[in-house]
Amino acid sequence: MSLPREAAAALGLAATLFFAGAGAAWAQPVPEAGASGGEAGASGGEADPPADPAADPEVVAALRRAYEALLPAVVRVEALGGLPPGHRAPRDRAGARGGVLVRAGFKQANGPSTGLVVSADGLVATSTFVLRRRPEHLFVTLRDGRTFLARLVGRDEAHGVALLRVPAQGLPAPRFAESAGLLPGRFAFALGLGLGTKAPTLSLGIVSGLRRIGGRALQTSAHVSPANYGGPLAALDGSVLGLLVPLGPRGEDAAVELYDSGIGFAVPAPRLKAIVARLRTGTPEEVVVLRRGFAGLALDPKHRGPNPRIAGVLPGSPAAKAGLSPGEFVRSVDGRPTAHAWQVRHALARRYRGDRVVLEVEGAVGRRSVELVLGAPPAEASGAPGAAGVD
Repeated sequence: MSLPREAAAALGLAATLFFAGAGAAWAQPVPEAGASGGEAGASGGEADPPADPAADPEVVAALRRAYEALLPAVVRVEALGGLPPGHRAPRDRAGARGGVLVRAGFKQANGPSTGLVVSADGLVATSTFVLRRRPEHLFVTLRDGRTFLARLVGRDEAHGVALLRVPAQGLPAPRFAESAGLLPGRFAFALGLGLGTKAPTLSLGIVSGLRRIGGRALQTSAHVSPANYGGPLAALDGSVLGLLVPLGPRGEDAAVELYDSGIGFAVPAPRLKAIVARLRTGTPEEVVVLRRGFAGLALDPKHRGPNPRIAGVLPGSPAAKAGLSPGEFVRSVDGRPTAHAWQVRHALARRYRGDRVVLEVEGAVGRRSVELVLGAPPAEASGAPGAAGVD
């Protein structure tokens, strides 16, 4: 199977295949299709085993197939600022050119970013990184070269995901992987169009961690930076493992020192699908905004079980209003048993401000179910008494 010319160039000459791990990083171009892969075996002897995955013909062949399969679903997202004086605001010219827009005269508010088609009816997921400068206009360029004025319909600030809609049908949505059976060590690669290339750049690594950032993200050793935020983290079978986002330990944008460090994050595919389902109800007039919820309870880090114990409740918090008390044990969250404190934290991290959460707790008064509505964290939570470690 042959790649398009620019795709082959991206894999062979223009793009470099990266792999980071065990405290070291190396880089090697992907061999051109049909290349011998080096001088191994030229003397007739048995070839040495590949020193790295990029030299393994089977890995390279699988990578090429997966890359080609994902190409149609990876799109360019451009954020543009205001118009110079005398220029008119953009108008959808769908009747004249099938939705294609002319962007002459626009001032660019940010560099190009990456997006991923998530539904055939025009939904494109990207990272909230593209919204950092509050652009006035967003454009999406498809693989076939068509460019559309995109509308923001929702953003998830807890996961760093934004959802755009373009006036197009029949878009090529990729296949999403299931989280069941996913283990650290699996090969994964990141695709991005943030460098302005015609074909996505590619970075190879592994899935290096699960349930990171409070259970919200996969960790990968593939190089992740603004060059591929909003692009897919994919497996060698071509399925999408997650969406690349700039998350940090507390959910904030990753610091600059994490760029291309071998520590990158992606929202897992099952979680991404759930986020899209909530955001897609938004409209350009009423954008859906999901923000991280706050319960206001602290769990005892020294308690080892069998269920996490509440160490403190922040006054005035949702937990306090619901009547939760220090010393009670959390047996389940929304019906899911919680044997460990991290399970409570991860369950709360998947919920949003305004969501109702049911906790089954057990204490001096016996076992009971408590419903609380997640709220906003205190303005100065990090400096408030007893706020450290509060979820």
